[in-house]
Amino acid sequence: MPFGRDDRALLRQISNQLSQVTADLAVVKQQVADQQHTVSQFRQDSTTSVLRAGLAEIRTATGEELASLRGAIDRLDGRLRAMVSPAASESVPQVAGEGSDDLATLQAAAGISAAKLYAHRDTWEFLVKHAGADQHFHVPGTVDEDDGIVVAQLSGPSLVAVLTSLADVRDDMAAGPGTRAIAHHLYDRVRGIVDRIAQDPWTGGDGHPVIIRVDDRPKPDDGGGRR
Repeated sequence: MPFGRDDRALLRQISNQLSQVTADLAVVKQQVADQQHTVSQFRQDSTTSVLRAGLAEIRTATGEELASLRGAIDRLDGRLRAMVSPAASESVPQVAGEGSDDLATLQAAAGISAAKLYAHRDTWEFLVKHAGADQHFHVPGTVDEDDGIVVAQLSGPSLVAVLTSLADVRDDMAAGPGTRAIAHHLYDRVRGIVDRIAQDPWTGGDGHPVIIRVDDRPKPDDGGGRR
């Protein structure tokens, strides 16, 4: 039975509606794909942000421990270099008394219950780097800082670790001259204070903490006119 005019018109209408539905479905499919991509990108960015924040916290929390580890590695490397080149070590003159620590000084340091160290943050980092690997050194739970000056509370065992570690660096012929000079100066400063305490020790509960200040400056002008 042949289609009439009305039938053909109806078929065209149905065909047009199917085409429109197909186009609409394509649009919806693209929108869904775009949303899935957005969600995936958001998850990736969020994960990256969390990882970065976590790594930043880890770096902050373990900064002093890593400095201690680097110090231990540097000292080991220096000793290995000295063993490989013994002739170079023998050619550098030793300062009298530098080869060994004075046991009496170490004993006096061990008897100090509390000491306050005032030093620049770079100086404190140097101490932690070179003494932090010692079994007797304890990194303070909190370290105060004011305008670049660190105030760290140290115990007697930590002072012993500081003295022995600085002496090792000071006597390490493979260490750079700047490193040895810093170690030498800090060793002399700490030992000088400990030796003064050893000469006239006082035991009691009402004393003040031992003050170790590494903050050398020019003397203030006395008003005599010279500036």
